[in-house]
Amino acid sequence: MEQSRTLTLYKQLEQQWESLTIRNRYLFAKVMGDPDNCLHFLQLVLPDIHISSIESIRTEGTIEAGPDSKSVRLDILCSSENGNYYDIEMQAQDTGELPKRSRYYSSMMDEMQLQHSGLYKELADSYVIFLCSFDPFKKGRYAYVFRSTCVGCPDLELGDGQRRIFLNAAGSTDDVPPELRAFLDYVGGKPAGRSDDSYVQQIDRAVRRVKKNAVWRKQYMDWEMEKKEIEWTARKEGRAEGLAEGEAKGKAEGRVEGKAEGKAENLAENIKALAAYLKSLDDSLTMEQAMHKASEILQKPDV
Repeated sequence: MEQSRTLTLYKQLEQQWESLTIRNRYLFAKVMGDPDNCLHFLQLVLPDIHISSIESIRTEGTIEAGPDSKSVRLDILCSSENGNYYDIEMQAQDTGELPKRSRYYSSMMDEMQLQHSGLYKELADSYVIFLCSFDPFKKGRYAYVFRSTCVGCPDLELGDGQRRIFLNAAGSTDDVPPELRAFLDYVGGKPAGRSDDSYVQQIDRAVRRVKKNAVWRKQYMDWEMEKKEIEWTARKEGRAEGLAEGEAKGKAEGRVEGKAEGKAENLAENIKALAAYLKSLDDSLTMEQAMHKASEILQKPDV
């Protein structure tokens, strides 16, 4: 990447880092990677299971599946003193497939446990929690909690130990306790200075500490620089290869038509390659969304 362009991008990323909020997945993982912050969050969301301590916690951890299966990278994967497992995901984009993704994440948590014991009866309870900046079900609730019940007997629970929860930072109803609502309002963009909630103040201090951490700042910026460089290189190579092949075809079939066809063919291949890479970076993207994003990157003008 050219030196001047690299410097410009670096300055842009510095500004981006300073403007990050708790809705950024990288920053969220660093904040919730603190056991105290994570414990308090789980106690707010799941007051009925009386969690008293976090036994283990992994940030941006990967659960590897079999060779023919899809592995997943989770924002926060932790367990409590009672043996339960929790996956906590920050979701700032409505991808339209959260119910199915939560199902897969839950199954992968079971797979992880079965690798150790192999006994179904020893499966611990598991909770998949999506913290959304939008309303995933358009009902106005702050919290949507799902567990398996009998259709004919709504009071009869299956007892499979699974619960999937979708929190909505854009909620408008009075369906959660004030402390959880204050936190969700903060996630939704309400300034910490306008809240007198102690947990909101605790999380906001944690956000500011993360931003002051030079190691994490460099890690974030290096990752973003690498991603931007790959996108820029792929776009540049896609244009160059398309032009070269188009010129070669143009000699035999007509220069104008050849350039267009060659460029289109190479662009399509580059879009597929870049889409696969983007999806590997962000598991929340569907392949269709990754293809659309790659197409926009490769076809926009150079800056």
